[in-house]
Amino acid sequence: MAPMIRRIRNIGILAHIDAGKTTLTERILMATGRIRIPGEVDDGTATMDFMVQERERGITIGAAATRVGWRDHVIHLIDTPGHVDFTIEVERSLRVLDGAIVVLSASEGVQPQTEHVWAQADARRVPRLVFINKLDRVGADFERCLSDLQTRLNAPAVAFQLPVVEDGRLLGVLDLVHSRLLTFTRKDRGVIVQSEPVPESLEVELTFGREALLNAALHSDPVMERYLTTGVVSPADLYADARQRVLEGALVPVFCGAAKHHQGVQPLLDAVIELLPSPADVEPCYGLSAVGRGTAERRRPELSEPACALVFKLLHDRDEGLLAFTRVYSGALRVGDVVLNPRTGAQQTITQLFAAHAEELEPVSVAEAGAITVVAGLTHPITGDTLCDPGAPLLLEALTPPSPVLGVVIEAETIESEERLTAALQRPLLEDPTLRLTVDPQTGQRVLEGMGELHLEIAVERLRREHGLALRVGQPRVTYLLAPSLSAEGEGTHRLVTGAGEQRASLQVRLTPQPDTLQVSIDRPARGLRRGDRQRASCGC
Repeated sequence: MAPMIRRIRNIGILAHIDAGKTTLTERILMATGRIRIPGEVDDGTATMDFMVQERERGITIGAAATRVGWRDHVIHLIDTPGHVDFTIEVERSLRVLDGAIVVLSASEGVQPQTEHVWAQADARRVPRLVFINKLDRVGADFERCLSDLQTRLNAPAVAFQLPVVEDGRLLGVLDLVHSRLLTFTRKDRGVIVQSEPVPESLEVELTFGREALLNAALHSDPVMERYLTTGVVSPADLYADARQRVLEGALVPVFCGAAKHHQGVQPLLDAVIELLPSPADVEPCYGLSAVGRGTAERRRPELSEPACALVFKLLHDRDEGLLAFTRVYSGALRVGDVVLNPRTGAQQTITQLFAAHAEELEPVSVAEAGAITVVAGLTHPITGDTLCDPGAPLLLEALTPPSPVLGVVIEAETIESEERLTAALQRPLLEDPTLRLTVDPQTGQRVLEGMGELHLEIAVERLRREHGLALRVGQPRVTYLLAPSLSAEGEGTHRLVTGAGEQRASLQVRLTPQPDTLQVSIDRPARGLRRGDRQRASCGC
């Protein structure tokens, strides 16, 4: 196995809305040297929130990927939305990630969407760290957050750091692994992390915190024996044992800070390297061989294996066309390679590969096992498609999006715009598997379905802005079916006078009530229903 793959981390940032995910991501970009000045969500300048709607609303709508370097490692980072309407962005990101950072607001603790993303990570068995953010805010309570993790999420959460707060100000954090006090100082567009001896006033907190950490993290016999013999455990031994328990899901390390003020970011990055898995540490990918009866096969994350990758997100770019965000599980994808899509049976040549940094695309020539890359120019892909070596076909598990919960009628204001609307709808439907378009068979109305009001509002807004469409949007019309309760007959004659003479057409109609249908009663005897009659409807089901 190539040594480089052990220096890769594929992680996501998960949280409830407004917990500070994107702010933390911006500080990570600055700490790693990816950007010089971090953007602000409230100002609409965040690097990862590059959609117009994201910057206007101050929320993350689509998952955005980037790549940073830290301590000779490569970290592929995906910033995900916190709003429940965009849950597909979290789900498909977790499908290809090896680890995650869950962010909590120190004053709110575990919130409803925290529980949801935690359950999603549990379902995918994704190891995770927790970062308790905003400890500089009024009402911040680290201990309550830690208790919420243990009780509401049933998480084996253990503090690796403790906040040092004085008069409502976060002065630094106690590093329980190294038994040091960490403080953070802004200087020349950077942040200096200073490691100092723990002052006497904090020694009791250090002792109790470290004892809880050692009890939870240590488990290997050699390390336990050295600790019991000498009373000392080195940071390397502690990290090694803790890492194994994190990979097993038996430990959730908890870190703390205030991302907006650059406090706690660098130690969190260190923890990502020390505690979260590389692609070599997770289970090999499994799929069905596309040959014969489709027997189960596995592919290890090694360059010697045949190429196999999963398309987890599609996005249209005005310059490059349709972009397929892809996780490479085995082998490598190279510019010029021919790949097979087992779903369609189509083969095509990879003409372009990119590394994504938010909306920027950086050309690369190869994406090896473990990498998250962007493939341009694929023909008719959908989210969840597999790309593999034609000589060794393998079909990976596809993504199953949740069913829509709400629908709105969408139609063009003019007949001329109707065809443009039909074509424009294909883009969001391809990019977002939770959007669905149906046509009501009784009313003929086009209904756009999604995960909630905000989800549909943004989808319609993008159609208006990006395609210049004038649209009417409203609630679907409810069809009421009326049936006669009495038999009735009628006759009518239509006359048409032309140069050839008069033509007539006669029509006789008989209405007969049917059992077990919608029934109508009227307030006076009549041979049939007439315009203007007052009617009472009741369901005869």
